[in-house]
Amino acid sequence: MKRLLITVLFLAVLLISARTSYAVEFEPYFKYGTIDFREKGRASCRKAMLGAGVKAIFGHDERLKKALEAELWTMAEPVDGDTGTPHDGIALSGRFSYDFFPCADTTVYPFAGLGFQEWRRNSSEKAPEKFWGDISFADYFFGVGVEYKDIRFEAGVLSPFWTRTDSGQEPNGKLGPIFNIWIPFNKNIDIGFSYSQTKFGADGTQPAFDLELYSVLIGWRF
Repeated sequence: MKRLLITVLFLAVLLISARTSYAVEFEPYFKYGTIDFREKGRASCRKAMLGAGVKAIFGHDERLKKALEAELWTMAEPVDGDTGTPHDGIALSGRFSYDFFPCADTTVYPFAGLGFQEWRRNSSEKAPEKFWGDISFADYFFGVGVEYKDIRFEAGVLSPFWTRTDSGQEPNGKLGPIFNIWIPFNKNIDIGFSYSQTKFGADGTQPAFDLELYSVLIGWRF
């Protein structure tokens, strides 16, 4: 609970401090892709996914930037027999980045932040072992980004550090990779690709599992 409180306080402080920045850029986006879910010895499947989100960047004309982001995603096809696969999720995050090497065309910047996510799935009540149906977790992430003539590429890692499930289990998070790329289509519209892998270890009867999200995005900056 203390770790979750730290995450909530971090996002609140980021929001309050961001209000002192005059330049704010909003970017709502839509995404379409796939969910790859693997649970050791129990489930493995791939499903289509739809999602939407919005990002608010404070101080986008300054070297120190702050961003808040909210996103939701859902399965875009019937669950069928794949009841072990998460069918929807939400994510909230806040982050800082700093332009270390700004020049005319290229900027290199490290970034770091905290987030909160929740996934839901239809866990079978007939299973002899106990598996989670809802999972909530706080995570940290960090990495490095490069921007060249408005083309942005980011690579980093993400790891859950606080977990709560409806089954009472608390699987430990592990480091997983994250990648993002945005390419401007015109003055206001960007096209992007996003990849993330969120990994957890085993806890009691709950085996290790991970979820990968691959998605193509269309965003509108204003």
